[in-house]
Amino acid sequence: IIVSGVSDLWQAQSSDDWLVITTSNIDGQALISVTIDETNITGWGLFSATITISDPESNSTTIVTVEIAVDEVRLYSSYPALSFSTHADKSTLTHTVDILTNKATNVTWQAQADVDWLILTPDTVSNTLTVTVDPLALSTNGLHTAIVTLSSQTAGDSVDGQINISVTKGDFDTTDFEELVIENVSPNSDGVVLDTLRPYLYVAQADKIDIYNIIDGSKLSSIQSPLENVDLTNLVIHPDGSILLASNIETYLDENEQEQTRTNYYQVTLADFAINQLAADDIDIQYSPAKIIMVSGKPVVVTEALEFADLTLTTQFWDSENAYLTSTFADIPSSNTFISYNGSELNLQHFSLEYNAFTDSMVKINNTLDYINPAHANGISSIATSTDGSDIYTVNSTSEWSTNDEGTFAEQGLLDGNTLTTPVEVITDSKNNSYFYRFDFTIGFFTLSKYDENQSNVWATGYTAGSGDIYLSADYQRVIHYNDTDSKLVIDFMPD
Repeated sequence: IIVSGVSDLWQAQSSDDWLVITTSNIDGQALISVTIDETNITGWGLFSATITISDPESNSTTIVTVEIAVDEVRLYSSYPALSFSTHADKSTLTHTVDILTNKATNVTWQAQADVDWLILTPDTVSNTLTVTVDPLALSTNGLHTAIVTLSSQTAGDSVDGQINISVTKGDFDTTDFEELVIENVSPNSDGVVLDTLRPYLYVAQADKIDIYNIIDGSKLSSIQSPLENVDLTNLVIHPDGSILLASNIETYLDENEQEQTRTNYYQVTLADFAINQLAADDIDIQYSPAKIIMVSGKPVVVTEALEFADLTLTTQFWDSENAYLTSTFADIPSSNTFISYNGSELNLQHFSLEYNAFTDSMVKINNTLDYINPAHANGISSIATSTDGSDIYTVNSTSEWSTNDEGTFAEQGLLDGNTLTTPVEVITDSKNNSYFYRFDFTIGFFTLSKYDENQSNVWATGYTAGSGDIYLSADYQRVIHYNDTDSKLVIDFMPD
């Protein structure tokens, strides 16, 4: 800090031990050096202290306020929601996730479930948690939910984290069905999303959201929009399965009887399907939400123009000068990395994100790592990655797989080397399997291929009609694709 207008007798004093100051006079210039002593800060929050500058010769006093936002220490999982199932011929009973913290050093953690049908196996050396369902401990069929709490073994060392759990138990036998079909479905724009926790599919049609059970294809219920006769669009689900965002465009007359439009945004609570409009005064995003990602264990809404906002849709970060519209991006929660394809520059950008709950702008982008691959010149329409981001899968006619070794990228080409197929979608799961949905020109219909973590083709299946829309159930037992020719959703069962 440069101090002006003081005599040689000036002094400065800090109001708190964590704010350490050193005064000096260099070439006639009064200076204050400020450092932060973190050992004298306990807990987290927005801390404020003052520097009092006094000059006895002029009898003047100046006070400078210094604030520091110390983010809370959090424990969180690489997957904030886990879905399990146990049925007659298919079951998903185990998931393994990474346990992470935003603290620079490790937090010694523990995990506890609030039910007796979950078995938790923590590995505090590799910081992983294996969650296993005991189906014999579930006395009834149906949907069961639970919460796994992550906490520090040292009280007060972190805030608790949470993993939402669901398991569907029943006697459904997929061998009795070739596929399940949901007829007469005409989704609105960006109007289909799969629940990250429950076996539910949400489809916005006209002014309502229909809810389908993907176990048996039945329709559970409908959520009616508060604004009738206006299409609900842009469904976006929270990764922990708690809420769903939706929007519509309303036409109205202003005070001058002139026709105007405005966008209304809604939040659906998925525990009871209650829908409420978000307060318009809080909303300042310019573009539609496209995804909710987790940054250091906290949810962040990302729009199609790469605006980063909180759940009230208040912008936390937006580089508007360098913004571009895209729906092609992915996030890597384990490393707080966000990948986005900039089509105008043929650049696959890697953003490193930070989150601080106590700053005015809670999201910060620290740096970018650019991956310019000539193979991407004809565009990328979808991206997925392995859990650590070392494998990058892209929907591109000549480039389906690249590797990232700490910033060194390598193009790996097509997984099967088949130039007669065109990929239209790619998805990955928690076990680093990848699923490529392609159109095969040689046979005239769509195929879905599963590859293990070593990129070996495990199985493939075909569809006589379909579209570019495909969804993978959270228990990895079902794949749903939309047949736009016949206006129907088709639920297929994955081979074990």
